[in-house]
Amino acid sequence: MVFGFIRPEVFSGLLEELQGLASEIRGRGFFSTVIFIFFNNLKAALAAMVLGPLLGVVPALQASLNGALIGVVIREASESAGLLAIMLGLLPHGLFEIPAMLISWGTGIWLGMWPFKKDNLRFRQRVRMAAGIMLRFVVPLLAAAALIEGVLISALKGG
Repeated sequence: MVFGFIRPEVFSGLLEELQGLASEIRGRGFFSTVIFIFFNNLKAALAAMVLGPLLGVVPALQASLNGALIGVVIREASESAGLLAIMLGLLPHGLFEIPAMLISWGTGIWLGMWPFKKDNLRFRQRVRMAAGIMLRFVVPLLAAAALIEGVLISALKGG
């Protein structure tokens, strides 16, 4: 986050991508916005877990880029919005989305480290455990985040 805040120009491509996502949301209604946000975040969480077996590189990279992007957004928002607006904007991310992503990134890295573990779990057992974690924890957290973000976006749109 600190690096993204200090050197936002390094991540201008990510910021443009985020702005593209925001423009896709602009014309949507409440439920369509919630569904869009949920599936976009779920896609990222699944990618972390599915690509984690590549020695955990993808989830570690996703986590780093996500943190940097949050730093860039805070920097950009601090130029036009107050501290309260920034905190409200980060609320659904900090309470639900980031914990969900941390769980999926950690699970992806855990899956990626399976060749180096000295336990009796086979890879298939690890995948089943990871799927259970995804269904019990990640999906509900992402659903809550999408719902809150949808409410906030609708409120900002004026209805």
